[in-house]
Parts: sequence; C-alpha cells; structure tokens
Amino acid sequence: MWLQVIEMPTEFGQYLRQLRESRGFGVNQLAARAGVSSAEISRIENGERKRPHPDVLIKLAGALRHPVEDFYRRLGYLPDTSPEPTPASAIIARALYLANIRGVDRAALAEATGRPAEELYRVADSDLDLHVVQRLSYLLSTTMHYLLGRIDDPAPLPGIAVAHHDPEKGVEPGEPLPPETQLIVERAIIAAKKEWGWD
Repeated sequence: MWLQVIEMPTEFGQYLRQLRESRGFGVNQLAARAGVSSAEISRIENGERKRPHPDVLIKLAGALRHPVEDFYRRLGYLPDTSPEPTPASAIIARALYLANIRGVDRAALAEATGRPAEELYRVADSDLDLHVVQRLSYLLSTTMHYLLGRIDDPAPLPGIAVAHHDPEKGVEPGEPLPPETQLIVERAIIAAKKEWGWD
C-alpha cells in the first residue's frame, strides 16, 4: 500500500490554515470551493483529524491551487525527495491532483492504469511502467515529465503535449512515440521553451 507513513508532522493543520488565509479564504469559502465540509476543514486545522483522507487532500489542493504532493509529503505519505525512478505513489498523486482540476473521473484513471478505481491509492511501483505513465499523460493532457515529477508545470507544452510518429515514415498517423522517445521529445521542447522564452 503506497500510503505508508514515513513521518508524521504535527503541524499540518496549522500549515493548511496559513495556506488558506494566504489565499484570502475563510473556512466556509474553502469548503464551498473544495466540496469538503467546513467541519472537516476545521477538524484538520485544529489538529483533530491527523490523517485527512487522500480524496480530501486532493480537493483541498485543487481549491487552493497547491500541489497535492506537498500535502502528502507534509503528512509523511511521500518522501521529501523522490528517488529515481519516480515512485508510483508520486505519479498517482500528481495524476489524481490534475484529474481533480480537469474533471477527469476516477474510472478513466483506473482504465489507464489497468486497475480498479478503489485500488488507485495502492498502485505499486511494478504496476507503473512508462507506457502507463504515457497513457495517463494523454488522458490528462499533460506531459510525462510532469507526472514523473521532473517539472512542476502540468501544461508546459500547449498543443504539443502528445508527440506522434511522422506518418511519412510509414507509421500510422496518431500512433504515439515509444515512451522513452516521448520523454526525449518533451525534454527537448521544454529546454527550448526555457532557453528561448517561448509562451
């Protein structure tokens, strides 16, 4: 199970309160934006709820426009630094965060990973190869680099997040590049955007 606790900081509720206040939201405003009860938010902020459910964290992160993996790290669900290769837990955390923002349902994510929806939180590293990450990136209109945690912008390549083979070379139009090549293409485009200041 990927939600194995590494360390349990006690100040998460205070951190959430500071984050909420920095965005100018009252408890009721955040509750309405996130679809989480104001009582639940108060329990978290007051330290009564030590282990908010991951779905609640995803909703709060989306409403606050804050990376959900930061919440997971602060609660000890993820390590502070991700080893190579990126753990499946971090990939799924980013995918769930982005799905929540973009309105992609859990069933579609489950289909992309080949697992039942209720088991998304228990995906093991061996269950997520680059082909699965690529399918998730297509579904969520993002890049593999974002899902792998190598960049923080979920949409750095508008209109070109999905690269395809050149049909003139005998490959069917729309057939995706192999995932390893997709990563090389994304890396090159991201580097060019950064170097040349593309918008």
